[in-house]
Formats: sequence, C-alpha cells, structure tokens
Amino acid sequence: MLGPGESLTHKVIKGSLWILIARGLVQVTALINSVILARLLAPSDFGLMGIALMALGVLQGFTNMGFREALIQRKGDLREHLDTAWTISIIRGLVLFFTIFLSAPLIARFFENPRATTVIRVVSFSLLLGSFSNIGVIYFLKNLDFRKQFIYDLSGTLTNVLVAIPLAYVIGSVWALVFGLLSSSVATAIASYIVHPYRPSLRFNWEKIKDLANYGKWITVSQIFLVLLNRGDSGLVGKVLGTTALGFYQQAYKFASIPITEITEAAYKLTFPAYSQLQDNVERLRIGYLRTLRFISFISAPLTAGMFIMAPDFVRVFLGDKWMPAASCMQVSSLWGFALSISANTGSLFQAVGRPNLITKIVFLRLIITGALLYPFSLWWGITGTAIAVLVSALIMDPVAFYEVIKIIECDTMEFCKIVFAPVINSLVMVFFVVALKKYFMGQIHIAGFFLIVILGGLCYLAISYITQEDFRDLIRYKPYRKEQIT
Repeated sequence: MLGPGESLTHKVIKGSLWILIARGLVQVTALINSVILARLLAPSDFGLMGIALMALGVLQGFTNMGFREALIQRKGDLREHLDTAWTISIIRGLVLFFTIFLSAPLIARFFENPRATTVIRVVSFSLLLGSFSNIGVIYFLKNLDFRKQFIYDLSGTLTNVLVAIPLAYVIGSVWALVFGLLSSSVATAIASYIVHPYRPSLRFNWEKIKDLANYGKWITVSQIFLVLLNRGDSGLVGKVLGTTALGFYQQAYKFASIPITEITEAAYKLTFPAYSQLQDNVERLRIGYLRTLRFISFISAPLTAGMFIMAPDFVRVFLGDKWMPAASCMQVSSLWGFALSISANTGSLFQAVGRPNLITKIVFLRLIITGALLYPFSLWWGITGTAIAVLVSALIMDPVAFYEVIKIIECDTMEFCKIVFAPVINSLVMVFFVVALKKYFMGQIHIAGFFLIVILGGLCYLAISYITQEDFRDLIRYKPYRKEQIT
C-alpha cells in the first residue's frame, strides 16, 4: 500500500535499498557461519543433515498450496483469507511432522544410513514450529516493507550462528547443525509476532480456501515439479554416491550460489508484489522488468565469473583441503546460479500477471531433461556430472521462458539480449585479468592475496562496465522516469 504522495517507483527503490542491506548482512553472517562449520565438521555431517533437509523439503514442496503467492497477488481485504491460510498452515505442519517422524526409518534405510533416523525425527520439529509463525508477515512482502522483513529474517540467522558454532566446537558432530536449525525456527516464529501486530485466529472458510486454491493450484503443481528438480539431484547423489559425496555436493552448491541465491530471493521479494501492482499497465511493467533484469545481470555476472575462476582457491583457503573434491562442482554450480538469477525474475512476472501455468510447464520440461541426464552424468563424472546435468537443463529451457517474457511485456528481443550479454562480456574480460593476477602470485594464494585479487577483479569489472555500458553510467547517475510514468 502506497503512502500519501508516494509513488510505486519510490517505494520500490526504498525497498531495494533495504533488501540489499538486509540480505547482504544476513548472508555475510550465514557465509561466515558456513565457513566456520565446514572447518569444524566433516563432510559426512553435512551429508547427514542434507538427508534430513531433503526429506523435509520434498514433503513441504509436495504440499505447498500456493497460498502465500495468492495472498501477495490478491487485492482488497485479506483478514479472513489470512486466518484461513494460517489454520491450514497449522494443519499442514502437524500432518507433515507426523509423516516425517514415522517414516524416518524408511528414509534412513533408503539412503543406507541408520544414523539418519534420529536426525530426521529431531529436524522434523522445525516443520511444527514454522507452521505457527504469524502469517501477518506476508504484509511485509505485499506492501514492500523490507525494513521489518529484515529484522524478521535476521533473527533466525543470528540465532543459528549463536547456537551452531559453539555446539560445533563442543560436540563436533551433526547435532550442531540440527540444534542450530531448531533454534532458528523458534526464534523466527517468536519474531514474527514481535515485528507484526496482526494476530491470526483459527478460522476455516471453504469459500476462502477455494478462492486461494484457484490461484495456487498452478503453484502447487509447479512446486511439485520444482521439488523433484531441486531435490532429485541431491537424492540421487546421496543414494548412488553416498552420504559424504552428498555433503560435498550440497556444500559446493551452497557456497557457489550464496551470492546468486540472495540476488534471486531479493529480486523475488521485491518484484512479485511490485509487478502485481503493475499487472494492468504493460508499459510500466516492461520498464520495471527490464530495469530489474539489468540490475540482476550487472551484479550476478561478475559474481559468477569470480566464483568460477576462484573456486579452487576459495575451497583451499577457507574450507580446507578436505573439501577440495567439491571445487569443480562449485565451478559448475556457479554457472547454474547465474542462469537461476536471471530466470527467477521471469517467475515473479508470470505469477504477477496471473500466468503461473507457464512456470509449471517450463519446470516440467526441465525436470524431464534433468531426469534423462542426471544418472549417467553422475556415474561418469561424480558430483560434477550431477551439477552439469542441472546446468544443461537450465540452458535449454531458460530461452523458452525469456521468449514468453518478451511477449508479455512487449519488449524488443535485441534490447533484452543486450541487457544480459553486456555484463557477461565484461565479466569475461575480468576473468582474463584475474587469471593474469593469479599467475603473478606464482604459487598458493593465501587469505590476503585472495581478497586482493577479488578487489582488483571487481575494480576491473567496474572500469570496463563504465567504459562500455551506457546503462551502467545511467545506474550511477540514476536517470528517473518521467513524472507521468511514476505517479
């Protein structure tokens, strides 16, 4: 909701700043936490936790009814919708908790790891805790109020750090990860009632359920496909290559995609509600989408290139030699992260204009391609082959998604391509510069050298972008829309 005299553009800009600050702080904290835990714990501990999180993620994805997206997209009074959605959330949480708790031995047997049974059962309590969170926080996204969203997000991250790291020092096992997650769930649930005054009540209204489900049905189907797509690779690694390989694979993906995932998450939180408010104005929708795509491409391209070229050094310097098998997988995962960052903006557009069915169809085709490649690639090249299979499916289907976007926003194809490829080319120049710097060091790079190369590489990218991209100079000067476009 816009305040008096406040334009949507102004609110989006303000929201963008809060997202950058908030997500940056949250993820720097999470990254430091992950590096420390990787030093203290074994890859098999992360693999064991990965099995538990995979089981939870599959069930959560299969039962996602799309109510959250429907509430953001819907206009008007939402009170009865919110109470009904909160009631369904509690019922769903209870059902999922008991399902996971009872099926834990079967899941552990599937992965041939008896230790996973207890871990899965304890982790399943996070489902129960999360279901009671205040659904009123949906207004933070709906109204682009990311200042309070920041407080909400940070509470869980900081609690995880404060619990997991000391436990890792003391007990040095997977239980540090487990109790860090549970404490984070408790903190997040409590914070949801502190940061937002809405107090949900138990309400079961069939009409409201049908209303939300009518929009959310495509979200539900696409979430099922996404679960199979995003969890299937980890499931295959854990089953075929073992728990330790799963630990390598999931941590490689995590470190390679942390910056990109944050850009993707931030973009979704910002663009979905913003696009929803612009869904009836194609011109403003086009301007908003292309500006977002330009910003995402500009940031994510050098991050991807940097991670690709520096991944082996990052692993050796920060994680230790025991994690070196994850280096090549991390490089491939960084490329997939770039594809994810620029395509995620398409998903929020499809949902905002009432076309979530497009997401479902595209994800389904990606699932078929990934399923065909996953097993043979994993057998031939291990966890790196798994990452390659995921990357190939994205490279095939993302152009299809972009084609649909171009039709919806009525955009020129060449303009669209220029926005994406210009920062990619500049990032390749940066890569050659970084390779030259690494040769200058003539040996192993240590912490100071690593940060020096990163800083110099970033400065090189900014310099090249300033020389070659008029769009970048516009971003620095920020050329505002005409008054009639933003009121």
